Amino acid sequence: MTVMSLMDVANLHVALAIKNCRYLELPYPDGATFGIIDPIRIDSNGMVAAGTRPGLGVSLDWDAIDLNTIFKL
Repeated sequence: MTVMSLMDVANLHVALAIKNCRYLELPYPDGATFGIIDPIRIDSNGMVAAGTRPGLGVSLDWDAIDLNTIFKL
């Protein structure tokens, strides 16, 4: 099953906001899901739905992100 990266999730929201948009292209199926706890999955029919959580609809793994952050303010 194909999963979407965080940038793909943002692009999904843009595509959903366009009235006549019928498809979403993914440049890299099974993209980089680093930092996402519950990535959005594309089903076996190629269909995808936006997440139901606030914001982009996915939960971020802040511990993993903080652990891999090089520059901190």
